[in-house]
Amino acid sequence: MDLNLLTPNPEVLNHPDWVRFSFKEFSKPGSKSVYSVPGVYVFYWTGDLDVLESFCRKIKLKGPNNSTIDLDLETTWFPNLGKNKYALYVGRTTNIYRRFGWHEYRKNIKEPWIPDDPHWKDERTNYHNPAYYAKIYKPTSTSQFRSGWQRLIRHLTKSNAEDLIDNVSFEFIPFLNNQEDLTKRFYIEDYLIGTLRPWFNLDSER
Repeated sequence: MDLNLLTPNPEVLNHPDWVRFSFKEFSKPGSKSVYSVPGVYVFYWTGDLDVLESFCRKIKLKGPNNSTIDLDLETTWFPNLGKNKYALYVGRTTNIYRRFGWHEYRKNIKEPWIPDDPHWKDERTNYHNPAYYAKIYKPTSTSQFRSGWQRLIRHLTKSNAEDLIDNVSFEFIPFLNNQEDLTKRFYIEDYLIGTLRPWFNLDSER
């Protein structure tokens, strides 16, 4: 089946319930008191597509029985949203502000963002090589955006990488914490993953 059959619905993506911020805007402390609520969220790349294509798009996924799969992240997977807007990660949570913090969390994690452990020696040696298929290191199970983003821009200097975050937006729909809205969060997240095809949601069968 062609993935292009899974088409985004403009009525969903342009729904007035969406709250939109730049990545840096939402990082400000003032968001905590207003947006510590349940919701579904999306990290979008909003810069030029050719810049996104220039990043390190080779990753290694862990497959069944500890096998690995080398994967090239393709920009052709993204649906045409009619503007520079490409979903990198979709998620749902009971606390939007807290989950955002976990995705951007960097405390006690040092460059190159992987353990100083013999099992990761090859990874550390080849970290800045864009031709290397890099494994995803996730120190927490809720850091998928940060983990994917760090692999994507690993060939860049720290200062250049910091500037690039201006090209990332953070959008979410707040919900109530009740049975009806829990159901909505679950199905809306699955719908968005299937139709937006975000890179960092990709996983392998266990």
